[in-house]
Amino acid sequence: VSSGPSVARNLGIAHAWESTSIYGMLDADDTYLQGKIRKSVEKISENPTVIGIVYGDAILVNHKNGTSIYEYREPYNRRRLEQSCTMSTQNFITRHAFSVCGLYDEDMRTAEDWDLQLRITRNFVGVHIPEPLSTYSITGENASDVVNMDVWQQNWQKIRERHGRN
Repeated sequence: VSSGPSVARNLGIAHAWESTSIYGMLDADDTYLQGKIRKSVEKISENPTVIGIVYGDAILVNHKNGTSIYEYREPYNRRRLEQSCTMSTQNFITRHAFSVCGLYDEDMRTAEDWDLQLRITRNFVGVHIPEPLSTYSITGENASDVVNMDVWQQNWQKIRERHGRN
């Protein structure tokens, strides 16, 4: 039985806590493009006490019809992030940001990444690298396809309550 992405990510983070200062998120069906790790670490290293999260653009690969689409993610803007999940899920996060803001909410099976991004950017800056750094697979088995809409609604409501969103 799957415990969900939050539990899996938190276990990985906990396992590497003492030896890692920057964590890269990557779902099982996605990939990092060449240079993503280096560019993300370099960006964080520019100001590691201020930058808490780094993200880039992605190539959406639709495995159902064989197409690929460039997905531009806009530069970090707290107001826009409060309106919509504008960061990618394949981001890099500092241990310092996790220590201040907490890990993924294990009660959330969807939108857990958006919730964490909102918590981190209360205390830290998010930085966008404007180039494709990852691929994101569209398979028909993604959370948006298989998780019940009631679960999505519950998690969006939790985000609204937690972060003062309407």
